[in-house]
Amino acid sequence: MKLYKFICLVFFAAMSLELHAAPWVDALAGNWKDWPEAKNLPPFCGTNPRYKHYKMNFRSSYLNHPCESLTKRNTCFKFNGNDRKKCFMAISKGFTYTLKLQSNPDFPLRPYLLSELALTYSYAGNYGDAVKAYSESIKANKKYIKAYAGLADVLIKLKNYKEAGKIIEQGLKYDPRSKRLIRRKDKIAQLIK
Repeated sequence: MKLYKFICLVFFAAMSLELHAAPWVDALAGNWKDWPEAKNLPPFCGTNPRYKHYKMNFRSSYLNHPCESLTKRNTCFKFNGNDRKKCFMAISKGFTYTLKLQSNPDFPLRPYLLSELALTYSYAGNYGDAVKAYSESIKANKKYIKAYAGLADVLIKLKNYKEAGKIIEQGLKYDPRSKRLIRRKDKIAQLIK
């Protein structure tokens, strides 16, 4: 019996140390729908009063996970180093969960969710996964300019200017007047000088 009590004591002590070692865990706690950021979410989240009667043409029961991630993502910027990375990686789970459950390649929000996942990976400094997610987003919707811009940003961070230029040119084929792509094209021209 004494050994059992000792094991329980050690277990609970270790758990409390782990929780105190990760301040971002407490920062992400709480009902996301009560956060002020929830009012600025996309229509499918159902928290913005302007979109009260917005109807989806697909099963949306799993969309609360990325909505929570979108609400809480900016909280991770309060932390530095490994805590920031862990916070963003915890946030990314909301996107990956929904993408696994909505694995249909024709799922209309797939490009958006992949792009937001990639942005979260990028914030975490996980650039390899960000490149993959942005590439999947482009594959899911060739006309999704936000994914081209995000992929170009990651490639610029990796100093892969040639590849970033190619990605921008691909995106400009679909929207030749895209300001976000033209800005990045100009940025690359400045960096190459």
